[in-house]
Amino acid sequence: MKPDASYAPLMIGNSPAFVVVGGSDDGPIGWLVGADADGVPFGVGPVPLSEAALRGGAEGVGAELVRLVTPEQRDETNLVPLLAGFGLIPGRPVPKDGALAALIGLDAAHADPVSAGHMLDAAGFEGVRERIDARALQALRAADRIDVSSYLFFAGDGPKADHRRQAAGTYPLLAGAMSRLPTVKMRIDAGSSLADALEMAMGRREDGRPTLPKAALKRLQGIEWAADAMAPEQLAEALGSISPQNVPRTREDFEAFAAVASTIGRMLPSVGLTFDVLAADSQGKWAEFRKRTAKAAMERRPPQGLDAEGIAEWRRNPQPPDESVEALRAACVDLEEMVDMFARTLVLPAASAASDEMPILGEIQRRQAREVAAQILIGTKTAPGAFLATRAWHGTAMEMLAVVRGGDPELVERMQTVAEDGWAPIAQAMTAPNGLFILPLTDPRMLADEGRGWGLRGEESTLNADGSRGLNHCVATKESYCRQGTMHVLSIRRVNADGTFERLSTPSILGVPQGSTEIRNNEHRAFGNTNPSAEAAAAWKWYKDGLSSGAIPINHDMIREVTVRERKRWSDDVARGALYDWRKDELLERAFSAWRPYLPKAMQSMPLADFLARPDIRDLSASLTGRRLVALHAAR
Repeated sequence: MKPDASYAPLMIGNSPAFVVVGGSDDGPIGWLVGADADGVPFGVGPVPLSEAALRGGAEGVGAELVRLVTPEQRDETNLVPLLAGFGLIPGRPVPKDGALAALIGLDAAHADPVSAGHMLDAAGFEGVRERIDARALQALRAADRIDVSSYLFFAGDGPKADHRRQAAGTYPLLAGAMSRLPTVKMRIDAGSSLADALEMAMGRREDGRPTLPKAALKRLQGIEWAADAMAPEQLAEALGSISPQNVPRTREDFEAFAAVASTIGRMLPSVGLTFDVLAADSQGKWAEFRKRTAKAAMERRPPQGLDAEGIAEWRRNPQPPDESVEALRAACVDLEEMVDMFARTLVLPAASAASDEMPILGEIQRRQAREVAAQILIGTKTAPGAFLATRAWHGTAMEMLAVVRGGDPELVERMQTVAEDGWAPIAQAMTAPNGLFILPLTDPRMLADEGRGWGLRGEESTLNADGSRGLNHCVATKESYCRQGTMHVLSIRRVNADGTFERLSTPSILGVPQGSTEIRNNEHRAFGNTNPSAEAAAAWKWYKDGLSSGAIPINHDMIREVTVRERKRWSDDVARGALYDWRKDELLERAFSAWRPYLPKAMQSMPLADFLARPDIRDLSASLTGRRLVALHAAR
């Protein structure tokens, strides 16, 4: 057992409970698990502990932790991390922040979590274990969520409970869904076809096909590997979209499939790229496919701040690709940004130029433009090829975008409070209670500095002229949205005593309706489009709460003035998104030339006139000008 860890049993009223205390970089932390008179588990952890609680021993720790176990907390809490942390869920690994990991170390806990949990029985843990219905946890062993309702559905004695657990045994991954969906619960208790019930309860897609067809259900029979990366219903849907020979057969391949499906399979259909095409060459070897995909997306430049010797060492011993869900999600964000930028700066202007009529741009046309853009840039490439294409574009994207907009690729002109070519801040800059500084970004140079490292050649390209480092992401592509007031981008920073600062993350919200305080999240990204730290997330939550409550006044008047100015500046929404006048042949030609190196080889020598004549561009042109709608009405 670790020297800084301890444990003890206690009673909370008539309920047996058990507390564990472990160490962390931030001080002592504790866990509490217990079972009430009905055998329903409850608890919390990991939670920082006060010195007063520690002085009170097990009773003091228990008293402090049990105050957090309110009726609302019991109803809302997902018990999977807590129970798995005590080795109570068969086949479920102990999480790194689980109680057993704090007691004996993560490696020892992973070796045999159930046996590790039984080690505590002699110390009084057995009282908790025996009151919890192990059959219910066995039924829910692969569920993404265990709460009071799902536990009680599978707990207890009698034919009805046995029949429910039998249903969970048929489709372990869908046990949580069985306990959540009323129609499925009723059909299970009535003895109806489980496959029919699940197919009906999951609904249908836009094309009328079942979201979860029986063919996909068949592939899930008996699979009990937990897929924490995505909801089991979504996982089953993804399995139904791939060919039978590509279904994962091992736990390693199944976990890799879940990681790929939860990112590539869920995010990229937004630009018209389907999972079956993106994963067509997996051949069922999903662990190998995930590695190839991660390698294609990985950063090829050395980490920032290395000297010449460090760079040489980095090249001699390159790091393996990051295969995590977070890294794959960041790669998808990069691809979506590339497709969106291509759609706004070339596809929509080209489609508008293909007609003499005024374009009318709505969400349907924007989505169609993104789908056309994705088919041109990516086509039938699988995920590794798609991410290679994305990385090639990101390597010089700032320079290319500067050509499109007719500006300086370095964008390091002198900063102003709000530059002449800038836009209104959502509100004033503020320092959050945790000391982090939140600054609205209000011109293209601030956006470029914020994301520096993305889209410029050179190994030290995250370094800005003021000595600060950028976050190596594509926030510079948000300029047109900021100008139109449909998005507000901010920077969260740690400011040092000498006036220097470190960028931590870049949050953004959608435009706020005039006169309201309705705050709608867009995204919040740290270095390389990864998730922000807990510290940055807390500062951002404080700022958003202030905007929503009115404690931080929203700059409505100036936002309205800038929005009106921008609308007068450009003739239509296509030009506002592209940031150039697409009616001028030389500007459209300039944009086409800038994008030419990133087009498929067969299109790189294509003249602009042939690009405008493409069927998909002509079809988008008809949609922009309403000709398609007229044709549809005529066909009726």
